[in-house]
Amino acid sequence: MSSIATTAGNATEHIKDTATRTAAQAKGSFLELGTQVLRLVNGLRVLEMRTADNLLDRVGLQRRESALRPVLWFAAGAVVAGSAVLLLTPATGKQLRSRIAKLLTAGIDEAKSVEHGVEAKLEALAGDAKKTVAAATSNVEARVGVALDEMGKRSHGPQTEKHS
Repeated sequence: MSSIATTAGNATEHIKDTATRTAAQAKGSFLELGTQVLRLVNGLRVLEMRTADNLLDRVGLQRRESALRPVLWFAAGAVVAGSAVLLLTPATGKQLRSRIAKLLTAGIDEAKSVEHGVEAKLEALAGDAKKTVAAATSNVEARVGVALDEMGKRSHGPQTEKHS
């Protein structure tokens, strides 16, 4: 009986080692796949930029870079990396769901606080814009008034009498 138990124990250890190695290889493969996909996307983006830039150069124009584009790429990379870390970290399903829920709640709270900050800034900008438009309107009205006054003086200016 002890040889059966020993054989079963050895088989269990072998299966456990094989499963551990397979899991490690799967993690490595997943990360390598992610790296390759990012390289492909970057390569396609560079190729697209080159052809568009060449066409613009031929007609004497150039592309205006958006300041938001690198930020969005960084955010997308952070999301992909964070997802990979969450999914590849050893944890039970319940723990993983709990962590994801906490992260989402924190993200929603942060987004709401950013939203409130942006709303306040937009309201301030709208107020400044209203003041600027009002000042420009009064300036234009004043200039139009001066121009109309000058036109009135010219048309009603000194008139010479004709003697025949």
